[in-house]
Amino acid sequence: MGKNKIVDVLFMSAPLQFKESENFVPSGDDTSSPPVGVMSIAAYLNSKGYNCKILDIGLKKMSLQEAVDFAKEMKPRMIGITILTPSTITAVPLANKIKKEIPEIVIGCGGMHVCVDPTFIERYPAFDFGVRGEGELIMLEILKKLDNGEKIAGLYEGDYVKDIDALPDPDYELIDFKEYGYPLDPIEKRETGFTIMSSRGCPFSCSFCCKTASRKYVRYRSPLKVVDEIQRNLSLSRGVYNFIDDTMTLNKKNCLEICAEIVKRKLKIQWLAMTRADSLDLELVKAMRKSGCREVFIGVESGDLRIRNQVIKKKVSDQAIKDAIKVCRKVGLRTSIFLMLGFPTEGIDEIQRTVNYPFTSKADIMGIHLTCPLPGSELYEQAIEEEIISGDIVDQFISGKLGKNYSAWPKYVPKGLTLDYMEKARAKAIRKFYLSPAFIFRLLQYYIRFPNRIKYDRHLYKSAWMILFKGRSKVQFS
Repeated sequence: MGKNKIVDVLFMSAPLQFKESENFVPSGDDTSSPPVGVMSIAAYLNSKGYNCKILDIGLKKMSLQEAVDFAKEMKPRMIGITILTPSTITAVPLANKIKKEIPEIVIGCGGMHVCVDPTFIERYPAFDFGVRGEGELIMLEILKKLDNGEKIAGLYEGDYVKDIDALPDPDYELIDFKEYGYPLDPIEKRETGFTIMSSRGCPFSCSFCCKTASRKYVRYRSPLKVVDEIQRNLSLSRGVYNFIDDTMTLNKKNCLEICAEIVKRKLKIQWLAMTRADSLDLELVKAMRKSGCREVFIGVESGDLRIRNQVIKKKVSDQAIKDAIKVCRKVGLRTSIFLMLGFPTEGIDEIQRTVNYPFTSKADIMGIHLTCPLPGSELYEQAIEEEIISGDIVDQFISGKLGKNYSAWPKYVPKGLTLDYMEKARAKAIRKFYLSPAFIFRLLQYYIRFPNRIKYDRHLYKSAWMILFKGRSKVQFS
């Protein structure tokens, strides 16, 4: 496509915050990974003859006016703003300012927040239309309507893509991949794994998770296509890949075939994946380790069995978690577990079980967060019913009544507890774990096996002081 070809859609990722001054230092993480959802939609539309571009405002550390000026320069027929709930606080002023300064451009929005808040575009009329669901197929229909001079307005339902093998790979030519990485690193020193996906969807129903109906349908890519994408991007990725499937090992056969194909092609890569403890066994982790897997992230959520399975509805036993960590350690995979504080009926005893859980589970790494009741989740509805948050919390958040930026989104504080107590419990868990001799010994063992992983962990050391003594990093949402 030529330089002067008209831009059909300029996709913008609404940032967690706009640049506020020339010496602006972000307090949120807009840079760790590229916007692969938008990259997939843009690649699909471009394959159909359209010309789509992407502006990642947070990555470029733009002010609101700079983002609008960029849109003026590009002169697209349409702007599509992708929005997560924490970024609604910037998405609305962005749309308002574009509509004011470039009123002829059609403005649409999509992303998780639009999917779970169907009246959003009615409340914020600077958006001409919204897309709920997966964007590839419906955006093609919308652009055809635009071609025919039809009015684009209202909420469009995007059906899930049944055959995800038929989609082109996300287009990395549309972004500056080398600029992604830990946000407090200088751009020239940032590094991140190449983001890749072998499946879409999640069949589980954890109470804190917000997801659309279409995400319940799990679809898998062909192992050959997955490894083709890995091989095509070896130079860009530097051999490091992050799988972002909700549960990569859910389909054991598919995962084993991906591992076997990587080994067959003799690809010298390293990769990470997210999964559930009950979706790992010795055969699988051996294959993963042999094909280059270095770390698995396991959602545990709570150290209390009742909270985890009855309240959160995770449906994973303590024994399954211990067994998964044990087999991973046996073959040399690092295990990182995710924990959360703040669920209905959770009390001091349950909190303390979660604080102590990294020791009882013997995980290598742990992350612990305070639970945010987000729209689209069962927990969000319960928090409204319990009057922990108000029914118009989204609009209060966008208006700035709760605070000036994304960190103002409320946490779920169980009855009988305080936010201060929960923050101190989180800080205690972090200090207790990361200052323990057992953690230091396991970390040294890991670095002896994989010395090149030190550079990928360096951002942890930069944040260590704040993490250890305040219980959170500078760029953490919760």
